[in-house]
Amino acid sequence: MLHVSPWIASLFIAFGAGGLFPLALIIPIEEASSVEEATSWSAIMQFGGFMLGSLGPAFFGLTVDLFGNFQPALIVMLVTIGIMIVSIYKIGNKAPRAEQAKS
Repeated sequence: MLHVSPWIASLFIAFGAGGLFPLALIIPIEEASSVEEATSWSAIMQFGGFMLGSLGPAFFGLTVDLFGNFQPALIVMLVTIGIMIVSIYKIGNKAPRAEQAKS
């Protein structure tokens, strides 16, 4: 079993909830080329995020019932976070913007 300080977990939770969530809300605004597109992307992101978030407690409960600890669920969560970080770095608006076209 993995034993670590709860302060380390608190720092990761604070960084994710306090820093990354507001940044994730900005992504559709930055990447969209119109207001309608930004609204659509924002709705899709929130729908998907809340759907994945709603599965979290059931997944954690299932892993505790099957394995007797939280370690498999935490490993899956770390892998999911890694995939999300990589996908965020891959996102980029390829279309030239008006400000970029002037310079």
